[in-house]
Order: sequence, then C-alpha cells, then structure tokens
Amino acid sequence: MSGRAAFSDEDWSAVLQAPILAGLAITAAEPGGLLGALSESAAMARTLKSAAAAAAEGDLVAEVARSFEVPAEREAASAAVKALAEGLAPADLVTASVARLAAIMRRIEAATPAQADAYRGFLLDLARATAEASREGGVLGIGGVRVSEAEQRTLDDLAAALAAPSA
Repeated sequence: MSGRAAFSDEDWSAVLQAPILAGLAITAAEPGGLLGALSESAAMARTLKSAAAAAAEGDLVAEVARSFEVPAEREAASAAVKALAEGLAPADLVTASVARLAAIMRRIEAATPAQADAYRGFLLDLARATAEASREGGVLGIGGVRVSEAEQRTLDDLAAALAAPSA
C-alpha cells in the first residue's frame, strides 16, 4: 500500500498537518511581522503547489499536496494545528511543532517506509523555502539575512527530528 490507503483516518489527518507544522516552526522561530508571515505562507503554498505538480501519481507527497487543494481537508489540517498552537509562546510553538513532526514521521515510516525519504525531503524543502521567503533583521526588507540564526537552528532541529531511525 502507498499514499493515503496506507493510513488510518487519524494518521492521515496527522500526515496532512505536517507541512503546516514544518512552515509554522520556521515562522515561530523568528516572527517577522505581518509581511514576513505573508511571505512565508506564500512560500509554503508555492512549495505545496510545486509538489502537487511534480510528484508522481500515488506518491505520498503528491497525495498530501493535492489534499491541500480540497478546502475541507486543508481546513481540517489547519484547525488541528491551530489547536496545538493555542496559547503557546513562539519558542514553545517551535518545540511543539518539531516534536509533533517527529511523531508524524514515525507514523509515515511505519506505514509507507518506501516513501518516507521522499516525504522527509519534501518537509525539509518546505521548511527551507519558508525560512528563505523573507529577510530577517532588516528594516522594511532592506538588509538583514535570508535565514536567521533562529531559523537555521530550527531547520537543524527539524532535520534531526525527521531523520531516519538508525538501523
């Protein structure tokens, strides 16, 4: 089994939350105001759209990306992430997002081991695109750095949390 068919409804719901959590972890690592958040959200959407177009039919990445084109599925994933984020300070949100992503990745590895590496790469690409979407530390987009130290730490934490288990 591959793609959606390999997961229970509960696990599929978690798999759909993963792209949002990956982007949210980056955004919370270095809150950049409204313009930064909009740029980062747009980068997440572009990454999902590219994945939907590029991935082969039946691939987990393709199925997840295409699920975000269905308003009810996108809204359900967003609502679940919003519930996780409720009342958390940005640093705590980063920690909670990374921990939740690690748990989701273990579910993916158990259900579709052949597709786990591709999904892991997709999440890391989405996080990197989110981090690079807006300059941090400048004024009105002038100066600053493409990826802040806090965002890089979060990217490193994500990579460690999503890493394949040692044999």
